[in-house]
Amino acid sequence: LDTTILCSGPNLEIACQKINTYLSELTTWFDARNLRIQPVKSTATVFTTFAKELSQQLPVKINGMEIPTVKNPKILGITWDGLLNFGKHVQELKQRLNKRNNILKALAGSDWGKHKELLVQTYKSIGQSIINYSTPIWAPNLGNSSWNSLQAAQNAALRTATGNTRMASTAHLHQESKIMTVKKHSMML
Repeated sequence: LDTTILCSGPNLEIACQKINTYLSELTTWFDARNLRIQPVKSTATVFTTFAKELSQQLPVKINGMEIPTVKNPKILGITWDGLLNFGKHVQELKQRLNKRNNILKALAGSDWGKHKELLVQTYKSIGQSIINYSTPIWAPNLGNSSWNSLQAAQNAALRTATGNTRMASTAHLHQESKIMTVKKHSMML
């Protein structure tokens, strides 16, 4: 059973006290049902607009054991960060896209997979689909460098699918493949 709890407020110390009180009650509830919360499998994260608070070790405890504070927890496939700018999530997305781009390159080099339409559809299935996952959560907070990073990965895939060289403009890639830019598509979602 995976559970995520959240407490918000203007004071970090008070928020941690509330979480500790709740965890104590939750532990009692679990104990009555022969279930255990594993402190070694638990983490705490602070989400804040104050960068100096990101480096603090949160005094959150389960059964008297302090749980580690992590900066980038992964929850339901999204890598979160304390300032909610999703930079780490974008890095991981780009790595995954680059691996899938290698699949497209292999297909483009085979005897049966050279049709542009098939390669574009393959990109939509194996590449664009991972960008689409949970986009409404992380996309509104991205900065231009993150968008550019994802766009570069998509451009590489579209160049492979369409057979265009690096000299081909991004506009041409999108027009020929009939795929929107990453940012436009994500914001539409």
